[in-house]
Amino acid sequence: MNKERLVPQLRFKGFEGEWEKKTFGDVFNYERPDKYIVDSDEYDTVGTPVLTANKSFVLGYTHEDGAYDKGDSVIFDDFTLDSKYVDFNYKVKSSALKILTAKQGNLRYLYELLASTHINQEGHSRHYISVVQPFKIKVAPLDEQQKIGSFFEKMDKLIEFYKSNIQNKILYKKSILQKIIPRQESGFARLRFNYFSDKWNSKKIKNIADILDNKRVPITASKRENGKIPYYGANGIQDYVKNYTHEGFFTLIAEDGASDVLDYPVYYVEGKIWVNNHAHVLSGKNHVADTRFLSVILKCVDYSKYVTGGGRKKLNGNVLKTISIKIPSLPEQQKIGQLFQKLDQEINLYEQKIEQLKQLKKGYLQKLFC
Repeated sequence: MNKERLVPQLRFKGFEGEWEKKTFGDVFNYERPDKYIVDSDEYDTVGTPVLTANKSFVLGYTHEDGAYDKGDSVIFDDFTLDSKYVDFNYKVKSSALKILTAKQGNLRYLYELLASTHINQEGHSRHYISVVQPFKIKVAPLDEQQKIGSFFEKMDKLIEFYKSNIQNKILYKKSILQKIIPRQESGFARLRFNYFSDKWNSKKIKNIADILDNKRVPITASKRENGKIPYYGANGIQDYVKNYTHEGFFTLIAEDGASDVLDYPVYYVEGKIWVNNHAHVLSGKNHVADTRFLSVILKCVDYSKYVTGGGRKKLNGNVLKTISIKIPSLPEQQKIGQLFQKLDQEINLYEQKIEQLKQLKKGYLQKLFC
């Protein structure tokens, strides 16, 4: 935004003239969510979304009767000043939320303006909508608001489209895993590639994989040299550094500090990597196990039976060696590994597209509102 004149750096063709300065109170109506407040702490994965005062806003889903049906609105967190554009029915968990609607102007535009505006709350121990109301913002004419709002709505829908594709791929991976892994004591999978029919056999990890933990090197953040090599810990990439500890094809499994024992951190990595002492490093033994397949099958292990400790669970290296898993012949392992590699590549491609769109949107917002 030009400091002398209220004119944005970026503009759609056909629009000119200065924007106006208005307060949040001028453009937003707001109300407390006094009805349809959820009392239960038991949530489902489907149903009516329950919104609460946190960064993601969506706490879970409920089947309780009743929901706000207000059309488009903006949910505003009274404490953090975060906001979320909502175009669906919902219930709420926290009275710290406020429901904003447009007093004048295009709500989608106003939401993007609200979300990208820095509000100085220094000196306030609490953040309240009453404090925000007098804050001045730069507002475009209504027809320009509608154009801008429509543009960002299309961008967000494209981002959501890619996110839904990712979720579909993840669900597909899970469904394939359930069919491709033999049930309980059976050594025969329900889903097989053509020409494979042999029984899967139980093998201990120490007999099918080399454990290369001796090459790991932990290094504090202050001593790391910035570079392009991924620095791995228990829960994936922690940083990027200049040198590396391992080079090749590996499966990484959290040793301690796992973020989720039920969804235990297991990663397939390749190339040059640096690994600290919070992740085990495995490589499939030649002519016995395919490393990419190991990352697939080891993701299915129930590690809660093997980890020890209280708050910070630990998967001891000696315990890891004794874990038994069922594996097929090496050629079938390779086929399965290639299938999941393809699925992961498709997921990564969607993630890259999402990140590109987010960065593009960020750039547009800065040129419009800053």
